[in-house]
Amino acid sequence: IFIRAISVLKKEYGNKITWNFYGDGTQFSYFKREVAVNNLDDVVYLQGRVNQELLPQIMSKNDLFILGLIDEPLVSKTCPSRLIYAMANGMPIIASARGEIMRIVLESKCGLVSNPDSYEELVINIKKFIDMKYDQKKRISENSRSYYNQNFSRAKVFEKIYNIL
Repeated sequence: IFIRAISVLKKEYGNKITWNFYGDGTQFSYFKREVAVNNLDDVVYLQGRVNQELLPQIMSKNDLFILGLIDEPLVSKTCPSRLIYAMANGMPIIASARGEIMRIVLESKCGLVSNPDSYEELVINIKKFIDMKYDQKKRISENSRSYYNQNFSRAKVFEKIYNIL
């Protein structure tokens, strides 16, 4: 999905949009090969695994956080820690996912969500984000941080656990 979306956006925007991908997950080698095969080396930068302590600094240099998950029933019931971490850092989110991630992004008003099987919808959401005014982007970022504070902060998690016990 990402490779196709990036290819479409590169045709339209040239190298005005650059992509930084972090991590070395199970699809890293495949993704790296697809970047090369599709001639996206000039707009896609694969950063590999980074020290978690550097993530706030890294996130502050990027405009948004893109998250994509496969469309599987079990996966759609999860909320990856990277989403929570991005929200803790006040990142606007563009998600290509269903289920819990979709619910969180829509409920928090911290970004845009598309069908995980549709690169076209992902492209539309990225264009919507590009076209947003500064105030809109700032509001989305604030919503992201606020939702984290209200639902995922350490104090809130311990409070929820305490109330269950």
